[in-house]
Amino acid sequence: MKTLKETKCGETVTVVRLAGEGALKRRIMDMG
Repeated sequence: MKTLKETKCGETVTVVRLAGEGALKRRIMDMG
């Protein structure tokens, strides 16, 4: 499994697990 740092620009990924709290987590979840 890759982290977002390991993905290349333009690569399609699926988020399996989301770590973080507050505004950062909410912002990533809002991206869909």
